[in-house]
Amino acid sequence: MIIALLEGNWPYIFVAFYILNIPPMLSILFWEKTNPRGALLWIVVLSLVPPVGFFLFILIGPTFYNPLKDFKAKARGDESVAELYAEQVSRVREKSGREIPEEAADFILALGRAGVRSYTDDNRVELITDGVVKFKSLIEDIEAAETSIHLEYYMVTDDRLSNVILDALERRSDEGLEVRVLFDAYGAGLGMNKRLRELKKKGMKIDFFHTFTKLFFSPRKNNRNHRKLAVIDGRVCYVGGFNIGKDYIGAGELGYWRDTAVRIEGGAVDWVQLRFLIDWRYATGEDLTDRPEYFDRERRGGDACVQIVSGGPDVLRKNPVEMQYLLMFSRARETLYMQTPFLAPDPALLNGMRLAAVSGVDVRLILPDKTRQPMTYWSNMYYANILMKSGVRVYFYRNGYMHSKALVADSFYCSVGSANLDERSMNLNFETNAMIYSREVGKQLTEAFMRDLEFCDECSTEDYARRSFKTRVKIAFARLSSSLL
Repeated sequence: MIIALLEGNWPYIFVAFYILNIPPMLSILFWEKTNPRGALLWIVVLSLVPPVGFFLFILIGPTFYNPLKDFKAKARGDESVAELYAEQVSRVREKSGREIPEEAADFILALGRAGVRSYTDDNRVELITDGVVKFKSLIEDIEAAETSIHLEYYMVTDDRLSNVILDALERRSDEGLEVRVLFDAYGAGLGMNKRLRELKKKGMKIDFFHTFTKLFFSPRKNNRNHRKLAVIDGRVCYVGGFNIGKDYIGAGELGYWRDTAVRIEGGAVDWVQLRFLIDWRYATGEDLTDRPEYFDRERRGGDACVQIVSGGPDVLRKNPVEMQYLLMFSRARETLYMQTPFLAPDPALLNGMRLAAVSGVDVRLILPDKTRQPMTYWSNMYYANILMKSGVRVYFYRNGYMHSKALVADSFYCSVGSANLDERSMNLNFETNAMIYSREVGKQLTEAFMRDLEFCDECSTEDYARRSFKTRVKIAFARLSSSLL
């Protein structure tokens, strides 16, 4: 019946969809400011293939919002720490308290002007490069918790590891601890809904950053909470790239999972805690940011300097994460080593990496050799070729899957977190990195990178030039799709 109805009416349907596409095209033309190339591509798709363009726009189209209005609750959290930040700036400039590394002072202040109000110099940082080690440590900290447990993760999958962690959280909640867990609705999906509902009925505080039922038509459907954080007793925290699921301990279809996180004790924990509480307030309306019991005053730290760098559409005007990466590219004098699963940088990031390479810095990049998303692999290839032409050495990791988002410059400037080297992490997602100034951590990150190279194949511009026609088509489509997301 439907086919019969459509027969002979295609021109009218085409015109109808074209009319429906006029409002989206006007909205893109006047309100899309973060991705001009993507905006132009959307207008082309909506104009040339109206039916397809309409449904793509509904599903994955650009998001439009007023950061000052739509993310007001989150912005208040940043305003509340302005006074503390002023004290930190004074401390950096006067070199009071602990001695601040001379080479880091300007970097710290520059990030501060980009809105990163989180400098601390009393941290003990443990680098973690293996999922089994990470989750063993996290579960031990959960079991040892005395007052509160706060977890914020983009993804949780329905498998044994996730249930082991949820069992531990349920047990600690039953024992009277305050347990709060925040997932992203898109990342968590529907697989764990039944278990999570059961836990909520039992009194555990579980919520979603953006509710799944509202995502489909929401103007914020592309604004995902991509952070991976955990804070135990306000005493210890985790920041990194690991989500919760069996893949992250190497038990999934991609095999061994190479990722990076840090476990931190010290002043930086307060800032990760505040990050969680601000996000929790935004998602649930419950304001706990002024509760002193969540901030440990008897911390046992070390001497590593750390800034917690958080980015998202609420701070897009200053774009702290992109400023962090650009600073690392510009500060590198000898080496710049990077790992990311997604390489689709905007022009600023792309040229920052190229400039470091043509300036004589040894710039190397490790990408995954396998992925569940074929378009990602071909997009990575396209941008890798541009970088290789400027002297960047690019490697593809073949010992499982490379999911690490870690950068280290001159074995001193270190970044470990959730932000990829792509436009989504810079403009759409909510991300958090730990920016660490430490010779010790820098040495460890550099050594880990060099170990990873043993499981990599280096790519070259000659390899790229020999690609088949079929591969050229795949890369072309991948490049276009990366601009649409």
